Amino acid sequence: MREPLTVSSSRRSAVTEPGRAPTEDDLPVCYLPDEAECRRAVERIEGLGHRSAGAVNAYRDRHGKTCEDPDGYRVILQNAARPAR
Repeated sequence: MREPLTVSSSRRSAVTEPGRAPTEDDLPVCYLPDEAECRRAVERIEGLGHRSAGAVNAYRDRHGKTCEDPDGYRVILQNAARPAR
């Protein structure tokens, strides 16, 4: 069984309001090659209140889902294997 992915960010303690994302294309991509797993991940993230957002790159909309949180930060849940490096 795979360990769950945990992603976190940091902020300066003096900042009381989070900043906005720099651009619509500054975002992480989570590659989920199993279609059912990808669909469940989309359902979970949308269930947490993150809205669907159109991707800057049309390929991302055809093979995945881009979701945005209230601060404008986006994540792509991509139904594909991670590209080889």
